Amino acid sequence: MRRLLLLSFVLLPILAGCTSGESASSTTDSLATSVSSTTTTITAKSTTTAAVAPTTGTSTSLPAIDEIKCEVPEPDIGPRPDIDSSVSIALYCGDESELRLVDRVVAASDDPVKATVEKLLLGVTPHEAQVGMVSMFSRYTAGQFNSAQIDSTGMVTIDLALAFIRTNNFSTSGGGMAVFEQLSKSLFAVPAVSGIELSVDGERWCGWETGPCDQFPTPLIARKS
Repeated sequence: MRRLLLLSFVLLPILAGCTSGESASSTTDSLATSVSSTTTTITAKSTTTAAVAPTTGTSTSLPAIDEIKCEVPEPDIGPRPDIDSSVSIALYCGDESELRLVDRVVAASDDPVKATVEKLLLGVTPHEAQVGMVSMFSRYTAGQFNSAQIDSTGMVTIDLALAFIRTNNFSTSGGGMAVFEQLSKSLFAVPAVSGIELSVDGERWCGWETGPCDQFPTPLIARKS
């Protein structure tokens, strides 16, 4: 009898352990299945989201060139036609190579050549920039010239400040050409101008990286017939 009781005490913990082990194993399998199922669900959701995620533009994106109108209204001289006048300056429309003339209001008593250079070096207005007009000139070039004179033959001489020719990007071939194109088209909009000469602080100047001016004719830029 004592042996039977002793054997019962020994077997009971073992049987209990086996039962507990089977329960733990069952619980572990259940958790593994649950985790596996959850992982599969998350992966499927992530894949679905990525597949249907829309790609849209933003309202701050720049307009395409064909959407840029470059339409600038003519200046309103207002009720003072005897006091106010206008001059024309050349601006680019977006990336187009063709220059467009836009008007600037000036005093009727202003010299048209000097007024043209002054307005050109100011660059575009906020409205012009909004509709796609661009210029090589800006607030960094405003006022960067010493004088602008025209003689009896229609020859204009623009004496530039040294700071002007040191402006960034002007020394590149493309930048320098654009500067000359805007300057010549703007000045030739003045009917009396027949040619353009440039100087820097009183010394004849023929452009960036061009070498001595002896090889260039006078005028440097002539009106095309």
